[in-house]
Amino acid sequence: MPAGILVPNQRYFWGVAHVGKNRLQSDFSEKQEFATGELDYRLEPFELGKHFNCDVVKSPGDQTEDAFQVSSTQLLIDGFRPEGGNEKYRGLPENHRIGPHRLGEHQKPNAIQFGKHSAAIRLKLPRTKTKALRFLLASALSAYEPDGAAIEVLLEYADGTGEKRVVNCPDWTMKSDCQLPDDGVLPTNIVRHGIDRGTVAGAAFNANYALFDTMIAVDSSRELLAIVIPAKQECTRFSSEARINILAITGVVSK
Repeated sequence: MPAGILVPNQRYFWGVAHVGKNRLQSDFSEKQEFATGELDYRLEPFELGKHFNCDVVKSPGDQTEDAFQVSSTQLLIDGFRPEGGNEKYRGLPENHRIGPHRLGEHQKPNAIQFGKHSAAIRLKLPRTKTKALRFLLASALSAYEPDGAAIEVLLEYADGTGEKRVVNCPDWTMKSDCQLPDDGVLPTNIVRHGIDRGTVAGAAFNANYALFDTMIAVDSSRELLAIVIPAKQECTRFSSEARINILAITGVVSK
């Protein structure tokens, strides 16, 4: 199993299901469990505050909200209740944590958002020997692609070298939890499901959307310096209408 999928000193439950060629999934087997101990890596959330360019979360009193996709749709905070309404909605946790990931502030820019024709983005990282990178993300308006969107990123190392990786970005309307096949990347999994949606105008709707955790491998023999998202993406599975929203990046860092 690739480094970084499991968290040190954590209890896990697992089951087995079959996904057929028709992409339909069977029921899971009986639940089993195990626990991890100390591992040879740690999970280190990267600080992305200065790179965030959109506020995609609907929150009380926030006057600078942006849309998660090209329409006015937004993420919500857990327990969000529209003005004058009684129903509470499911969204992002108030403690700003999803698994190992640390989210940005709900009332400030909290996502790196880009489309096919966006300018290049360079994310400078702490210089560490990193085994893998975990992205908390979702795309929007890419659902007509079988596996959602995908982007190409360049990993820059401190020795002046670099290598390209493909990051899978499933559409937030996708419902099944699966590893996307045959493209040389590590697993992509749902980590926050049943998310409802809001609008810039203040309305909220039941939606059952999802956020995903996708991993890419890194050469841990070299110090990772930066991640570059090139301009004008020509990678497959990235339409002109799609928007990618990266909410957090966590490094799997060698001890």
